[in-house]
Amino acid sequence: MNEILNNTILRQPLLNLQSLHHSYGNIECLKDINFEVNKGEVIALLGPSGSGKTTILRAIAGLEKLNSGSISINNKIISSKKIFQPPEKRKIGFVFQDYALFPHLSVLKNILFGLSSAEKHKAYEVMKLLDIEKLKHSYPHEISGGQQQRVALARALAPSPKVILLDEPFVRLDIRLREKVRDEVLHLLKKSETTAIIVTHEAEEAMFMSDRIVVINEGRLMQVGRPSDLYNRPKSKFVAEFFGEVNLIPGVINNGKIRTILGDFHAHHYENQTPVNIIIRHEGIKLIDIQDDQIPQAKVLETRLLGRYSLIHLQIEKNNTKIHLHARIPGLSYLKPNSKIGIEIDVVQTYIFPI
Repeated sequence: MNEILNNTILRQPLLNLQSLHHSYGNIECLKDINFEVNKGEVIALLGPSGSGKTTILRAIAGLEKLNSGSISINNKIISSKKIFQPPEKRKIGFVFQDYALFPHLSVLKNILFGLSSAEKHKAYEVMKLLDIEKLKHSYPHEISGGQQQRVALARALAPSPKVILLDEPFVRLDIRLREKVRDEVLHLLKKSETTAIIVTHEAEEAMFMSDRIVVINEGRLMQVGRPSDLYNRPKSKFVAEFFGEVNLIPGVINNGKIRTILGDFHAHHYENQTPVNIIIRHEGIKLIDIQDDQIPQAKVLETRLLGRYSLIHLQIEKNNTKIHLHARIPGLSYLKPNSKIGIEIDVVQTYIFPI
């Protein structure tokens, strides 16, 4: 769905980050960050905790001054070593993790906060858009977490910001409510044609919410691309592992091949004797109920139904070598422990990276 929405976006770079470097004391937390955000695009900043995602948001918002590099909106620099536009001049909305609502103000007054008299009509417009008009006289402690999230979003949208920044906006919601609210937020962002950057450490959330994903690790940009590109064409072991659980098999290149008990894997683009990791997604292991000497046979150790799919624990043993594998299959599995099953590797979901 997001890729269809992505095709409707006019390619107009609105926000540009060039060579961002930032440190806290002696700790360098941003190391040469470069990417741009197009008008109307939803971008996800994805990475583990402490990777620098929130620091990027704070730098865009004007809450952090850069050591070097520049941030531009509509080709006008708003932040660099020499230029610093204060936060209130940037027209950027920010939704914090804890929503930062004023507990002593009603929903309406929270949304009106900071708006001029001429802009007050916008508060009513966004409340209607977010379907929270009936909550206008309620106080934050009187409404649910999902409703608080919508109020925080309404307050950020009301001033018609050029960009809206959301720092893990769904992390305080339970899983079932989180799925509902993020679906609502995605459609609202698209309906209002808002340019947005969302911070998350969950790959599935990033894939659901964004047109493109910027993967960050230890302050470095690892890869930028559409969700399908990052999932199907990762450029590193880190990115491959971050987009789903994988099986990892070490090996060594020998004449363009890696010999394993699963068969030979071709890797002609690496030099001879290069140590590598073979990465196979769980869904890249196909189970075949065929007894054939040409097909690797695995012993089923355990099966676990995990809602929409089953996770199968497998073991292959040959010539005193054992490999433990996980396969993911749709629905309920009727495989019994200690039974044998043939396996086939999907090369499209297999990646080879040097160690």
